[in-house]
Amino acid sequence: MNYFEKITRSIKKIFEKEVRFPCIIWDGKTMSYLNLTQDEIDKRLRETTNKELRITKKDELLHE
Repeated sequence: MNYFEKITRSIKKIFEKEVRFPCIIWDGKTMSYLNLTQDEIDKRLRETTNKELRITKKDELLHE
């Protein structure tokens, strides 16, 4: 891959729209509703020290 292709891919990546999921977040005390990307969900779950943290996507609730 040449230099031009690398630059082109980098520019395209900047403008790609990430998919956001409506989520319910429960931390054991409060519930909040956010639209998060999969990366944000994974990061929150990985970096938390709260054992009660639950993140549920709206789609998961509809398929139960």
